[in-house]
Amino acid sequence: MPAFSWRYEIPEDQYYDIGNWHSPYFFLAFFAARRALFESFGASNDKIQKEGYAVIADELGPCKFIIPLRRGDIPIIEITPVCLDVQV
Repeated sequence: MPAFSWRYEIPEDQYYDIGNWHSPYFFLAFFAARRALFESFGASNDKIQKEGYAVIADELGPCKFIIPLRRGDIPIIEITPVCLDVQV
């Protein structure tokens, strides 16, 4: 399955006073991207939980901090879904 790319528009309250965005908020962006991925499949978090699917993020990376993102920058988050047919 190809990677899912999602543009994360940084909320104003996630910028530091000097106008940059970085590490403390990265995981919030990753979780928002995962929610967007579910929605692209037509599934909400509630539906996934009610129907008993397991969604595991086994790796978050690479996330290289080179320079802070500033107002107007839009990071792109990619998720590569892997489907495992696991019977319990």
